Amino acid sequence: MCFFQFELLTKFPTFDSVKEHRQVLNFASGLSHHVGQFLCHHHLSTSHNTTDEKYSLGIIFIMLKENHIFSQDVFKTLFQDNSIKVLDISDVTLSETDIQCLVKAIRAGKLTQLKTLRLALNTLTGCLKDLLEGPDHPGFPSLEILDLGNTHLSWEDVESLREAVRAGKLPHLKELDLLENTLTGCLKDLFGGPDHPGFPSLEILDLGKTALNWEDVKSLSEAVRAGKLPYLKELKLSWNTLTGCLKDLFGGPDHPGFLSLEILDLGKTDLNRENVESLGEAVQAGKLPQLKKLNLKWNTLTGCLKDLFGGPDHPGFPSLENLDLWNTHLNQEDVESLSEAVRARKLPQLTFLFLKDNDLRHMEREVEDLIAACDAHCEKWVYLFLWDPELSKESMRRCGDKYHDVEILRW
Repeated sequence: MCFFQFELLTKFPTFDSVKEHRQVLNFASGLSHHVGQFLCHHHLSTSHNTTDEKYSLGIIFIMLKENHIFSQDVFKTLFQDNSIKVLDISDVTLSETDIQCLVKAIRAGKLTQLKTLRLALNTLTGCLKDLLEGPDHPGFPSLEILDLGNTHLSWEDVESLREAVRAGKLPHLKELDLLENTLTGCLKDLFGGPDHPGFPSLEILDLGKTALNWEDVKSLSEAVRAGKLPYLKELKLSWNTLTGCLKDLFGGPDHPGFLSLEILDLGKTDLNRENVESLGEAVQAGKLPQLKKLNLKWNTLTGCLKDLFGGPDHPGFPSLENLDLWNTHLNQEDVESLSEAVRARKLPQLTFLFLKDNDLRHMEREVEDLIAACDAHCEKWVYLFLWDPELSKESMRRCGDKYHDVEILRW
């Protein structure tokens, strides 16, 4: 049995109105290639019967995600129309023939309207040169999201991505996902030399679980210093071993910092006290002025929070709304440091505070003090996420009744 969704609306004036007028060609797991061929041929023949582009039934969204059985003919048929905006072929076990079919469609200008391309969970080793490069390659003039997560990229692939950016093939790229590729020593090649323009439009960069080393962190820092990531808003570095590397990430006194960054993900990065101090110093030096979300979960931060918030002259995190300290092995001193930071208005915009999976036994007084501080000194309603079976229900009930600007969630 197969499931599919095929929805066509006869009037589709602009892609911007996709929320109100959706055209979706969605192939869910196990779709028969015969059904796929029928739908594709029917759709394409219908869309070309009209002479008015404004009412054309062009394919807008194609999702073949997690399909492992579909005919090569279907793959070819899909690229007869150049109106595709979103193409998700993640985890479909692409063959070399499939990739060549995609390359031919790209070079023939069939995907010039594409805004999102997801290729995650396919083996693309050595394929990016054909997909992205070449003098006859028209590029992706509209592409905003490129997902290459877990695609077994090689050093040559990283170079091809760099050259595609240098040649202006990805002028509007906003999100680049390189999650779960082994990129050790490759970031220097990604950002190129002094003459490389960088990623002028990039807002989201996912380097999670990419086996980064000290040299990669330094290359990333230098790219920021050179203005190659001017609009970066979200940086994901989780699941990399960054012990002792944050000092290099934020550079010396002359480093401008990450001035547009709003989300920094450092979850599970083996941070130590030196890292936390470096992060605190970067904030004090004004290198993260727009930071709204900081993820530090799954790091051992016992006794480190006082270094994060610094002394009386430390300005704190003026824009931070979301602080994730889930499973960070906090002790009584850390909870007290957090309370002091809130009282000193170092976290005025705090809205979400995650303290789940920390051993808070025998800290009921400190937890109540923290809640009272949030109630008195945070400008927004605070959602405090707690999970500790040792904290008494009476204490949580008492806090919930007393502090009206704090929502206590135990799970």
